[in-house]
Order: sequence, then structure tokens, then C-alpha cells
Amino acid sequence: MTTEKTPANTLKKAIFLAAVMLAVFSFITAVMIAFTHQKTAPIIEKNQHEFLMQSLAAVMPIDSYDNDLIADSFSINHSLLGKDESVIYPAFKNSKPAGAIITTVAPNGYNGKIKLIVGINYQGQIHAVRVVEHKETPGLGDPIEIKRSNWIQQFSGKSITSPDVKNWAVKKDNGEFDQLTGATITPRAVVSAVKNALIFYQEQGDMIFSHVSEQKIVVNNHD
Repeated sequence: MTTEKTPANTLKKAIFLAAVMLAVFSFITAVMIAFTHQKTAPIIEKNQHEFLMQSLAAVMPIDSYDNDLIADSFSINHSLLGKDESVIYPAFKNSKPAGAIITTVAPNGYNGKIKLIVGINYQGQIHAVRVVEHKETPGLGDPIEIKRSNWIQQFSGKSITSPDVKNWAVKKDNGEFDQLTGATITPRAVVSAVKNALIFYQEQGDMIFSHVSEQKIVVNNHD
């Protein structure tokens, strides 16, 4: 005796087969993604580490410190450094404070956030500033990148008192710093973020260096 195939039975069978095929496809896809991640994760991590090391070296002379910047770094949230989490890299030479590298964000770029890294010596003068991420308009705002122009180099040697804090602005706002041709919002945001990083360093210097184990530093004996 044979069982008659009804439209309902045929539909149920089709749905069941489709579900099985979908489950198999999902499993295969998950395995492939996991395999790809396992193979590429070390490469991505290595590239990220190399980029970080290059960024740190660009804003802090390697002969100005002898500690492990990454090992001694810590994260912080502070209004002067933008709304994102910032990373502070205290620098020490012969166990004495030598400066710090501060990551900060200019939240008010023309096309959004501009992420910066600022190297500052112990006395509060800027070694260098670099833009590490932005979405500014190509040809207008992107000269803030060192590979596009030397605009970012004008911060080197500056401090919160040189120029005076009131002159930490672009020339269009009666300040000290050049703006970019056809773009004022972008350089204005960067200048403000760098100024705020210097204010943060001035106000939080003791915290920055005391954050590292006292066995590594001799703050009170700094020359």
C-alpha cells in the first residue's frame, strides 16, 4: 500500500530540506570564518603592533626614554582628551620621568572625530604630534597628515605657555597657528585638541608618573 503524496506533505518535506541545507550552510560558513580568523588574527595583531610602535616613535625620540612604553601604559577617560578612552604612555629615563605620549580625540572635525597622538617632554614641550585616524575631506582636510604636508609639524617645540594659552588657535581666530587653504574647521579642531592635551599633562603630570610602580620611578629626585 502506498502513501499518497499530498501538497501539504510535499510542502513540509521542502521546508525540512531547506532548513537542513540552511543549517549545513551556516555550519560550513561558521567553520570557515573561525578558520580564517585563526589564521589572520596573528597577522592583524602584528600589523597593529607595528603601527603602534611606529606612531610612538614618531612623537617621542627613542633616546629620550628607556622604559617599555606599552607595558607602562594605562587607559583613562577625561573630558580634556575627548569622549573616547585615551591611552597614556609615561616615559622614563634612568627611572626618572622623561615625558609622556598621550592619545586624544578632536571630536569636532569637519567629518567627525580626528584621533591624535601627542608626545610631550617632561618640561611640557611638544616633541611631535601625529594624526592616526580621521575622515576629513581629501584635498582639503587631509593635509593634517604628515604624509600630505608638514602642517602638523608646527606644534613641535610648543607648550601651553609658548605661545600663550589664549593664542592656541588658528590665525583666522587671532591665534598662532596656520590654517589650511579652504579648510578652517579641521585645523581648528586639531589645535584645540593638542592644546587640551597639554593642559591635561600640566594638570595631571603627577598622576601620570605616579601611576607606574614606585619601584620604577624616583619622582622626587628628578633633576
